[in-house]
Amino acid sequence: MNFSPLQLSRIFLFITLFILMGLTYLTYQRVKNLISYSDLVDHTNNIRIELEQSISYLKDAETGQRGFIISRDSIFLEPFLDAYGKIQETLNTLEELTKDDELQRKNTLRLRELMDERYLVMQQTLVDPRNNDPGNRYKQSSLLLRGKIKMDEIRVLVRKMVGVELRLLKERENKKNRYAALTPMFIVLLMSFTVLLVIVSYFIIISELKKTMEISNELENKILELNRSNNELEQFAYIASHDLQEPLRKIQSFGDRLVQRYKDSLDSEGNFMINRMQNAASRMQLLINDLLEYSRVMQKDANNHERTDLSVMIRNIKGDLQVLIEEKGAIIKTDALPIITAVPSQMHQLFQNLVNNALKFANTETTPLIIVKYELVKGNQIKDAKPVDGIRLFHKISVIDNGIGFEEQYAEKIFIIFQRLHGKMEYSGSGIGLAVCKKIALAHHGYITAQSKMGDGATFHVYLPA
Repeated sequence: MNFSPLQLSRIFLFITLFILMGLTYLTYQRVKNLISYSDLVDHTNNIRIELEQSISYLKDAETGQRGFIISRDSIFLEPFLDAYGKIQETLNTLEELTKDDELQRKNTLRLRELMDERYLVMQQTLVDPRNNDPGNRYKQSSLLLRGKIKMDEIRVLVRKMVGVELRLLKERENKKNRYAALTPMFIVLLMSFTVLLVIVSYFIIISELKKTMEISNELENKILELNRSNNELEQFAYIASHDLQEPLRKIQSFGDRLVQRYKDSLDSEGNFMINRMQNAASRMQLLINDLLEYSRVMQKDANNHERTDLSVMIRNIKGDLQVLIEEKGAIIKTDALPIITAVPSQMHQLFQNLVNNALKFANTETTPLIIVKYELVKGNQIKDAKPVDGIRLFHKISVIDNGIGFEEQYAEKIFIIFQRLHGKMEYSGSGIGLAVCKKIALAHHGYITAQSKMGDGATFHVYLPA
């Protein structure tokens, strides 16, 4: 399967963007995981800190206990009582930190039990130190021993819990360090790839712009060449037609003299030949005049655009064709038409040709009816409109008749110069009128289309920019 350079460049850009999105996602995941492992390391450190803090508060309580026993001063009871509240806060924090770890959660509950037991023992030792009863001294010594045992159990449990956290800390720091080492590489890779994408895209865009400019310049040159060629053809048609007038007039003049001088001397065959010659000269005269008119359509008044009231223009056309309208007994109905900016003489010629055609090809068995309708439409409703005209507004003027019509397959052919659908003996004309109409419509950046059925009339739609 072959791809054009433009298609290949688009495929490349699509693949590059896809890879860039993948790298961006991977980098995002790595940064996210790095943050997650950093949080876990902080979480482990927080547990260790709370454990150490709990032991520290318990030691503060013990210090207060010993100070009271030795000095019998109640001031030492303040740190003892204050430490209990702080220990409870620390244990609450530990329970919150270890709620997702079943082993540490159980250890924390056991630690709370031991702390409460240790504190209860310390409270029991705070008897009146002035009581020197041997039984009391024995009981106090027993309580101090129990307190020491509980304290040893607490230290063992705390060391166990710290050991668990140290193992987790080591694992998490290793993972964190691995991600921390790889993340900069991914970021550098992403940035490098982004820079590469920008550079490649820049050169692709520059390349496409150069190609577009080359095509645009080539197209502009072709348009200039085509316009020059069209101008030369129009000048040639004008000059050729003009130069043909003189020999044609001589043919007609000498034909007239032959008829005047030698009509009685010629037999019927001679007179027939002279009549054929004069008819051919007349048809040639008509063709030359029409060709001259066609070549002049784009030359005369080409830049004389002005506000033109189409309703007034149709009234003037009806006046110009009054004799033919009465002869045919035709009825002409017209909608209110817009005022547009156009070359008035060309608009007059366009619509006069369409109305004249409707009268010329009227059905002899019915009363000729010609309707001129108007509506405002969008360019995308026009069959031949260019894509750029799709959203523009156009004045749509339709000339509808009930004449003889034509086959739909000839809807485009009838706008070609000198194309006729009927014999010259049936209907007069050179077949140039509709070609002139199309040329005028195009000159005003508009369109003209036709639709018909044989024996069922014809409709011509003229679209002019609003």
